[in-house]
Amino acid sequence: MSHSLFAGFGQRDITPETMTPLAGFDLRKGKAAGVHDPLYVRVVTLLSQPDSPAESGLVLVEVDLLGTAMYLCEKIKERILALMEEKRPQARIEIQIGAIHTHAAPQSVFKAFDCFDETYLDRIASKAAEAAGDSLTDLHPVKGLMLESRASSVGSFRDVPREQSLFDMPLKTLWLRDPAMKRPDILLVLFACHPTVLNESNYLISRDLCWGFEEALAERLQEKGLLRANVLLMNGACADISTRYTRKKASFEEALRLGGRMAQAVLIPEETDNWATEGQLLSGEIALEIPPARFFTPEERQEIIAYLNEKIESCRDEAQKREYLSCKSVLERAHYGKNRTEGIQVNLSLAQLVLMVPARYGRTAPERTLLLGIPFEYAQKDAARLAGRIRMKCGSSVWIRCYAGGYEGYLPSGEPLSRDSSYEDMASSYAPEAKELLAKAVLDVL
Repeated sequence: MSHSLFAGFGQRDITPETMTPLAGFDLRKGKAAGVHDPLYVRVVTLLSQPDSPAESGLVLVEVDLLGTAMYLCEKIKERILALMEEKRPQARIEIQIGAIHTHAAPQSVFKAFDCFDETYLDRIASKAAEAAGDSLTDLHPVKGLMLESRASSVGSFRDVPREQSLFDMPLKTLWLRDPAMKRPDILLVLFACHPTVLNESNYLISRDLCWGFEEALAERLQEKGLLRANVLLMNGACADISTRYTRKKASFEEALRLGGRMAQAVLIPEETDNWATEGQLLSGEIALEIPPARFFTPEERQEIIAYLNEKIESCRDEAQKREYLSCKSVLERAHYGKNRTEGIQVNLSLAQLVLMVPARYGRTAPERTLLLGIPFEYAQKDAARLAGRIRMKCGSSVWIRCYAGGYEGYLPSGEPLSRDSSYEDMASSYAPEAKELLAKAVLDVL
């Protein structure tokens, strides 16, 4: 049996040694108080047609942070590219870097804050390169299987009333298995939910919902007699999805319970399933310029803050009150509206994995999956529409990976900005047409 697809996994600890403020909640003040569970950088290297003129590779990096700003991505890419040029000089390599978007990771990775720590960024980049080196050492032939399932009662739409918020979260998984079964499976998982079971009252470093998922999945695999899988979680389009209406309280017990619901929804393959032993990789980037938003003037901000204070005072629904508080916190940011007078240039990364799936009469059929990495927080509703347009255009299934290749905040809904706009629209730095510009750029390239 021939194998043209190889994979390897690497992981290194990036838990900070110095406690700094945690990122993600404007309402949280002060430094972290300790560590609940460690933060990691994880790398999966995929290689097709190894040791041939057609050798190509995709290096997927996931960091347990709120986001990976462009300057951090550049540091990581520089070090991994140097490693790849030394170890696999003949390969055409694409590197895609993302974050799980935990709101319990250091704020010190962002230059906009006083706690910014360049030394910590250097450490993350170094650990990412070490993890990439581990993934190359671990490179081995694999067979692949794409699966998709849905997890209910984990995430909910957070921009609609509670009674309308039901959401069955898609879980897209790529299982990569050593045919000899001597190594743990490598599992890529794309989920679509803000991993924010914990709120601003938490001061412990944590992977939050992702921690709960990994703990529960390890226990489930053990029960089935399988080795613990090496997991790389990627966060998808979830600007409008969170645990706002599904969590019973903001606690680690809830992170474990809801993570357990995700783990139970994951389909675990059997040896008799239709595994592919051959694969191909194609990859590239798209440059995109997005115009800036119109921000509220200082006078408008003060009027809207007064309006929000009235809403906060009269609101009896705690979840809705948090929305008003979040909108107010955006308008009170010291850097609100600054440095956004011109459009911003971003890069979108595209990678296509083609698995040659066994079919009847000894033939194979290509199963195409497009992995689109974008540096934004993108709404699930918008992502579903874009994925449908891509399927119609080229027949590929689609994974939309957010917080990838940078961290540029929310894409706006497209509605005009007003005092009743959502937190996401108030926090966005981009013009209302931004999401359509993104969709057009991707479809034009395809």
